[in-house]
Amino acid sequence: RTLTGVNSIVTARLTPAGGWEAPVTAANLGNNLASQVKVAVNDLGHAVLAWRQATAGSEIVWAQTYTPAGGWQTQVQLDFNDGATSYMPLALAMDATGNAIVLWRHDIAGSGGASGIFHARFVAGSGWTTASALALGANVTAAYSPSVRFDAAGKAVAVWMQSGAAGSNIASARWVPGSGWTATEVIETSNDA
Repeated sequence: RTLTGVNSIVTARLTPAGGWEAPVTAANLGNNLASQVKVAVNDLGHAVLAWRQATAGSEIVWAQTYTPAGGWQTQVQLDFNDGATSYMPLALAMDATGNAIVLWRHDIAGSGGASGIFHARFVAGSGWTTASALALGANVTAAYSPSVRFDAAGKAVAVWMQSGAAGSNIASARWVPGSGWTATEVIETSNDA
């Protein structure tokens, strides 16, 4: 949508006491287009937006955070512009204190079609971490369809589909505050190896 003459992501907040607020521009996209726009909100009213944006021939993952006191912050490119493409769907979750995780499928440039699950975390009070691979390795040639959720303690679980030499399976990893990501575990296998 455009409110200012350029492509934008526009948001409106619903408050219990006041109803719907007027729409505001959360992210200016210039001449680019956004797709797969996701939003996560916690009970404090903090929010995070993530989307894919066509930029210079690639599909790049961007994100932006919101606090009731500060409004929408500057949009941040999470994915690296390596000439490859980040595919749908994005997965996004936020915990009770405002930390967030974004997951996406990314084709590996120069790999002949291999893809992996990449992630970036928003750390409340600090900012975004650098994007890195969560599911990528010699035995994984394709990873896709990520999902992520937090529990009340701020731990997260990520789940995705992957395929490779061992066939297709469902894999998972857990985010533990203070420890980081656990090793990937295969939680369901198929018989197509």
